[in-house]
Order: sequence, then C-alpha cells, then structure tokens
Amino acid sequence: FGPEALEPLRVAVTGRDTDADVRRHIPRVLRDIPVQKSVDILLDVLEDMSLRLQYPIVKALNKLHKYPVLRIAPERVQKAVLDEAQVYYESMAMEHVAWQDSPEIDLLRRSLRDRQRQSLELIFRLLGLVYPSQDIYNAYEGIINRNDTLRSSAIEFLDNVLSTDLKRFLLPILDQTSVERTIDQGRELFGFLLAERGEALAYMVSGRDDWLRSCAIAAIEGEPSTDLISK
Repeated sequence: FGPEALEPLRVAVTGRDTDADVRRHIPRVLRDIPVQKSVDILLDVLEDMSLRLQYPIVKALNKLHKYPVLRIAPERVQKAVLDEAQVYYESMAMEHVAWQDSPEIDLLRRSLRDRQRQSLELIFRLLGLVYPSQDIYNAYEGIINRNDTLRSSAIEFLDNVLSTDLKRFLLPILDQTSVERTIDQGRELFGFLLAERGEALAYMVSGRDDWLRSCAIAAIEGEPSTDLISK
C-alpha cells in the first residue's frame, strides 16, 4: 500500500491495545516506505517505547538515513542519545548495588550488564544518524574491542567529532577510569541515586524495560523481606 498505509501504521504502533509482537514488526514496514512521514512516525514513537521496540525503531531509522532526501532532526536524535546514556548510567549503578547472592539476583545483574551493552549499541546507532555512519561504526568497533590502541584511537576520534554537549555525557562511558567514578559522573549528570537495593528494585519495577521489570519482581519474590518490598 506504500504511503497510504502510514496513518494506520502510526495508529497501530502507538496504540496500547495493539499486540506487542505486531507493534515490534511495524518499524520493519516503515523502513521500507522511504518517505518523510515514516521518519517522523519513528522519531515520535522512539521516546516512549520499551527496549523491545526501541531497537527495531533505531534500526529502521538507520536504513531510512541512507536516503538523502529524508531529514532526521539532529536535535531529536541528540535527545534520544542522552536518554539512552542515562539508561546506561542507571543500569551500571543498579548492577553495582550491594546485592545479596541468589539465582534471581545473578540473573538480574546479568540482565543489567546486557542492558548496558544494548544501550551502548543504541547510542552508536543513533550517533550514526547525525555523524558519518561508517566512521561511527568503526569507532563503535574500536570501543568494544579489547585492544587498548584501537579503543584509544576510537575515543580520540569521538572526542574530536562529537559536540561539546554529547562529549560531556558520553566520554565518561567510553573512557571509564573506574566503575565507581563513572557511576558518580552519571549521578552528577542526571541526578539519580539508585544506591540501595530497595530503591533500585522499585525503579526497575516501575520502569519501561519489560525484562528488567520481570527480573526485579523475581528478585523481590526470591527475597520477600518486608523491608525490601516496602522500599
């Protein structure tokens, strides 16, 4: 149906009553309708979606970015980058809370580490919408590489190319001197605490990440102390 299908697709992807699996596949349809309205719909829903939908939305934008006639507003991308950076810092802080050992907590901590990796990939995919995509991809490969020389080169490149605002939020993530220092910098930048178990669990239970919410509920049920649940 081409562009004629865009309005029904917009209604479906924003509709809370739409089946979750259906919503997850809509960005794949939008990316094959290379018109400005497809871009606008994806940017509109990006800010209000769980990770399960964020990833296909950003992938769809990456594909549409290849069409020079389509405009992806840099200011909206930058906001999405900063939102994802906050998720990274928060996940890192919650991972390093003083958890008690249990199978549920082990799963929760692994999930928080996975969330950080996913956030980092999303950040770079978003940066590729504003800066030369191949250069950003190469920088991402350098950042996740264990080779110190490649990592240092990638950080130097990003330090030179990113805007001042983005560098302030992203360089602490990319050039981590210590876990504690990075978490402290995240708290300074975004004003969160998330230093106690109860606070971290409550935050995840009320958050947008469906998987972390399930892990947090399992952790609460595995350690049903009154104090923990009340917090």
